[in-house]
Amino acid sequence: MRSLPLVLLSACAVDYYEGPGDSAVIDDTAAADTAAAAQSGGPGEGEGGDGGGGGGGADPNRPVVEAADAWCYHHQTGDERWIWAATAQVSDPQGLHTIQPVTTEGIAVFAGGSQLAVMALVCDPEGECTASWGADEIGTDCSVPEAYEIVFSVLDEDAKRSAPYVVTGRLGSSAEG
Repeated sequence: MRSLPLVLLSACAVDYYEGPGDSAVIDDTAAADTAAAAQSGGPGEGEGGDGGGGGGGADPNRPVVEAADAWCYHHQTGDERWIWAATAQVSDPQGLHTIQPVTTEGIAVFAGGSQLAVMALVCDPEGECTASWGADEIGTDCSVPEAYEIVFSVLDEDAKRSAPYVVTGRLGSSAEG
């Protein structure tokens, strides 16, 4: 597993997930489709739906995070430190070749309802995505990794964002998990 540099972005970069335990998710793809339809004079996607919140107008061609994991481990070679590693498997109905290789706002870390950081998620052509960061870089305590929720998302070449995929942090034994 390769180490990736930490990329911190604005505190509000991940605006589609409001925090741990919150089921409110803004479907930015559907919102963009509705805005585009409104500009062209056509009806907005998802209007009228079945009344159940949850993306009635979601684009079926947006990418999907199929599975993800995030863990903290004690790195003991060279500079001894605690490191978080994150992996995800993604897909896209239009083909893996449409997944952007870097989603700059692909990882968000939450603790106690507050967003701590937003980082890049790097994906290879097979849909395997990775990220890593030093625990001390964003103030995370690896003695309680389950106190953190890590939110994954990816973009495709059409700038369609996947729905957020949330995992609870765990303690790992190495960079491999």
